[in-house]
Amino acid sequence: MSGYHIGRPNWLDPNFYPSEECIIKGVDNDHVLFLDVGGGMGDDVANMRLDLDIVIGDFFQEQQIKGARAYFLHSVLHDWPNKQCQMNFHQLKTAMKPGYSRLLIYENVLPEQNPSWKMTALVIIMMANAGGIERIENIWKELVEASGLEVNGIWTADGNYESVIEIVRNH
Repeated sequence: MSGYHIGRPNWLDPNFYPSEECIIKGVDNDHVLFLDVGGGMGDDVANMRLDLDIVIGDFFQEQQIKGARAYFLHSVLHDWPNKQCQMNFHQLKTAMKPGYSRLLIYENVLPEQNPSWKMTALVIIMMANAGGIERIENIWKELVEASGLEVNGIWTADGNYESVIEIVRNH
């Protein structure tokens, strides 16, 4: 996967996802700011910041960290069928603080029609080699809403399909 991301925009790049406005602004210092549930950032961040606590968990089990500002999943859910994704969403929903926490999913969001040949090839590779699935926007929304959560917005980098899907728990 590291080779796949070479030369691609990063969700923290300026003009991609407004992290300052959506995560940092209004943060409650009594709660965890950012929890990498399945984004592969834990080891990299731990090597850079010795003052961070690393907590190992299973995203199909109850989350140990409750009320974090942001829970993060990167290139994980395309490996799982809808049933397992909904199990994951249920565990995250119970941990999320309504009206405050956000679940950030950084995955491909395919267009309804006319995907590029590169995206079509990736879809075939995911299905054939990993049994995975890339999803269109409506499928993402249905999957999220069936779990009792709400898609608050989708940000996509210019000329790319990788997107940040921001999900909230309103009640």
